[in-house]
Amino acid sequence: MDGHPVDLDVILAAVTKPDAKPPTAQAIADAWIDQCDGYERYFFNNVLHGIRTSDDSEIWCKIEERSPCWLKAEAYKEAIEILRSEETARG
Repeated sequence: MDGHPVDLDVILAAVTKPDAKPPTAQAIADAWIDQCDGYERYFFNNVLHGIRTSDDSEIWCKIEERSPCWLKAEAYKEAIEILRSEETARG
């Protein structure tokens, strides 16, 4: 109040209400497949950096099955190779 800096800590908190039921792997895959704004790169970047979930295989199978136009993007080639090799290993 006197124009001098004040030494204090601030905590910012937000209250959120989670969805009662998380989306299924199929719903996630469909959401990425049905868009063309580049949001699928989130999935492929996670694969490249080893950030994985138990739903990745199901998501990948749905994406590959529906073969959206962005699946041919050169930027995803390495991640796609990883995903395909994992599916082959699962047999």
